[in-house]
Amino acid sequence: MRAGRSGCYAAVEPAEELPEPEEDDEDDDEPESEDDEEAEDEAAFEDDDAGELLDELPRLSLR
Repeated sequence: MRAGRSGCYAAVEPAEELPEPEEDDEDDDEPESEDDEEAEDEAAFEDDDAGELLDELPRLSLR
């Protein structure tokens, strides 16, 4: 131990309380935009492609 030190921790002060986040209820009532629907459609299409590739994997590995 080093001489002259009573401990390795500095005095701890309580943290400031953070303000409560504001709730935004307005966004929940709005219908989804067409862009959101298109993005979901594209994601579903990509999932289908991945499934088709997985189906082809055993056939390709036999070559």
